[in-house]
Amino acid sequence: MKVQCRINNLNEIPDKETRNRLSECIHRQGPDEDLIVGEIYNVFALARWSDGGLRVYLHTIAESDHPYPYPLEMFEIVDATLPPNWLVNFEQQQGGLAVKLISFVEWHGDGQFYEKLVDGDEQAIAAYKLQRLNVQQRRAAVASSDVRQPLSTADEPLRHAAC
Repeated sequence: MKVQCRINNLNEIPDKETRNRLSECIHRQGPDEDLIVGEIYNVFALARWSDGGLRVYLHTIAESDHPYPYPLEMFEIVDATLPPNWLVNFEQQQGGLAVKLISFVEWHGDGQFYEKLVDGDEQAIAAYKLQRLNVQQRRAAVASSDVRQPLSTADEPLRHAAC
């Protein structure tokens, strides 16, 4: 899954209600210097936060051992293809089940995986680095094959469902 940064400043989100919702949990003024407008980023997880919004976890700081969460509203999904080892976690909400997390097996199976990454847990970091390596290898394989498969119309609703 890949997203392209459209804005890097919460104040530029056009919808006032969304801006207000995000400003309740993101206390940053001005542009987020880690995000480059126009840049395409690989997604390592997609999670629903307590404010009801979706966050994409992106590796935006090269020297870091973990990705950072960003509001999906700051991005456009440019490739909704999920790696074969990704799984979905659901949670019960008022009115039924909702998606809680979509990510690779290790993250999916451990509710504290992200916290372990941030805290420097060696096993979590090793699993995450392996995922990053797999993404780089897939990207290199696609670039070398120079063959692009068009999205089928069956994929189209998924591409826009998270927007």
